[in-house]
Amino acid sequence: MRKGIAGEVVGAVLGPIVILFAMLGVHFDDKETRHLQINWEPNFASARQVAQRTGKPLLVVAIAGEKTGFA
Repeated sequence: MRKGIAGEVVGAVLGPIVILFAMLGVHFDDKETRHLQINWEPNFASARQVAQRTGKPLLVVAIAGEKTGFA
């Protein structure tokens, strides 16, 4: 069956409103970002030692370009 134009308009208007209210009802806890905390090491050798000691994996970031502004 085919809907009438009124049904399509109501669906097009109410659909996003229902989704918006559903999103507003979800509680986001800032404490759940603990996994995003990264302990940075100054070089690869010290990072490798810490990874071996703690049993955690390495996250290696390779950046190309000139390094300025760091001690």
